[in-house]
Amino acid sequence: AILAQAPGSDPRRASRPQPLFRADTRPFQPSQAEMASWSTGLFEVTAEPGGIVLFLKSWFLPCLVTGELNTKVETVPGGCLGGGLAGWCFGPCFMAITAPKINSSETPVMAFAYSCLPCTGPCYLSQVHRH
Repeated sequence: AILAQAPGSDPRRASRPQPLFRADTRPFQPSQAEMASWSTGLFEVTAEPGGIVLFLKSWFLPCLVTGELNTKVETVPGGCLGGGLAGWCFGPCFMAITAPKINSSETPVMAFAYSCLPCTGPCYLSQVHRH
């Protein structure tokens, strides 16, 4: 008996099931957004410049760090004092305006979110200051 075969199929070759996922063996290539991202990671609290001293200052005296940031980018008038007051009174809003000025790949929404969370606020402030 001759069985009907689909054109181009070979009955001697049993089809093997294909894996659902294949390991990607290409080397990692960062995207443009990743290449333009921060110079240090969010939780690299001992990274230079600044190191652990900058992180402790961000944790206990964030108004000093926001004042220093304001001297770099002039988010609000008043230099260091204006930045310190704005950071103390309106920290997440200040960071939502300042961080995108320092790193163009950062969005105001993410800067606001990182600044609001107690577990990331000081880390984020240090990260922005280091950049």
